[in-house]
Amino acid sequence: MPTYSADQIIGKTLFANKVIAIYLQPYDSAQPSRYVQPGKAVGVVTNYLQPSSYRTDFYWVFQDAVGTEYYVRHHEGDFDIEDLQAQGAMTDAEIAAAAAAEQEKANDPIAYYIKKFLPWVAGIAIGGIIIREGIKKL
Repeated sequence: MPTYSADQIIGKTLFANKVIAIYLQPYDSAQPSRYVQPGKAVGVVTNYLQPSSYRTDFYWVFQDAVGTEYYVRHHEGDFDIEDLQAQGAMTDAEIAAAAAAEQEKANDPIAYYIKKFLPWVAGIAIGGIIIREGIKKL
């Protein structure tokens, strides 16, 4: 399963893959205040909380319409990954690949652009030759 940095999730809407418990306090001893059904929006992530001395789980932080925070424990598979991708979230691997491409571009911009555009230029040139030869035969 792809992994995402928590920073990629902030500002994105999480959609439930299964029934998700909503908490009004981010503590292991807290009881759910309500539940979100599969396919429904949990909310827009505003922050996250790491495990600590009073919580063993990672929590996503949300705000309701009046600004009251609510929390959801994170467990793998709880949320729809495709919806995150549609909102522009990038996996750790995608971020690393983009950084590597930028580094390659910065290190040798001429080689970078040659590798990027040479196949297109070659395709256009070959297409032009084929069209020219076809016209000569007419």
